[in-house]
Amino acid sequence: MIAAQIAPNVVQALNSDFYALAKTYGALERHPETRSSLQNGLIEAFSAKARTLI
Repeated sequence: MIAAQIAPNVVQALNSDFYALAKTYGALERHPETRSSLQNGLIEAFSAKARTLI
């Protein structure tokens, strides 16, 4: 906004923490860093009784 010469307001946009939000609603959350951890996360997600955010 400053680059467009618009004065900043009280509210500033920030990226949401979707993993914290998932935990708040009782969902499992996984953040895989490798292909094998993604595979393990998918297996775990499909076998879980709760929602899962990957």
